[in-house]
Amino acid sequence: MAIKKENCKLGLNDRVKNMQSIQLSENELNLLRFLRKSAHRENLHKIANSIGLKFDCAKNIISKLQELGYIQQDKRDEINGFEPGYTYFTCPGKRAEIDELLLLDLESSVVKVEDIDCINAGIDDRTYICLECITAYKTSIRVCKNCLNGVVEIDSNILDIIVELNRKGYKTKHCCSGHISNLASAAYIVMDSNTDFVIIPEGFIKEVKNGTTILRAESLIKRLNKKSNAVLTDEDNIKITDFIKSDMQKLREWVKELSVKC
Repeated sequence: MAIKKENCKLGLNDRVKNMQSIQLSENELNLLRFLRKSAHRENLHKIANSIGLKFDCAKNIISKLQELGYIQQDKRDEINGFEPGYTYFTCPGKRAEIDELLLLDLESSVVKVEDIDCINAGIDDRTYICLECITAYKTSIRVCKNCLNGVVEIDSNILDIIVELNRKGYKTKHCCSGHISNLASAAYIVMDSNTDFVIIPEGFIKEVKNGTTILRAESLIKRLNKKSNAVLTDEDNIKITDFIKSDMQKLREWVKELSVKC
């Protein structure tokens, strides 16, 4: 079930004050999210697997949420308990409160992707994002609070490129913008299928490996024209930073012209 935003009339700060007495962990909130998004009761085994919890951990969370009156076990189960097949759902009288808790938690955690300055980001800046629903977060979390898919950590200066690729249908698996700490490598993007691009970014090569398509720039150390064990000067660090920024600009120009995948 989708969480309805239109029901929340109070501002975020007012709602924080109203709900501040309710303290639930990330896993507890995710379990409630899963049940609210489900059309029917769900068994303990599916609940645990869907939000990446060990069975015993899921049992403890369910026990706590039952004590708080947020969820209950279905009466059609033979006996009360925590067997994998036993089923649970949110208490109807608590659903409005649950929805408010979940929405408040989501709103206080996210950052607009459009507000992230990818072009001017530092080469070691990171952003946490769910690429399934394109929701970015202020801090590291494991499970997306919007769609319950996984959240990944991405270099901020390549974030806008990766977001645009996914929006155009080119699903990415891994990426890197390049770092001074790993001069043997450079910018790369791994996509989850063999994609026959008509044009590839300037300065990049395309590799096809194990059913994936990889776009890779020439290694930073090779462009620097130094040995891998060389001591870097301040001038070298400036050059490396310029290489990385140039790679990102070439990728931006390329992805902007890239057609939507059929």
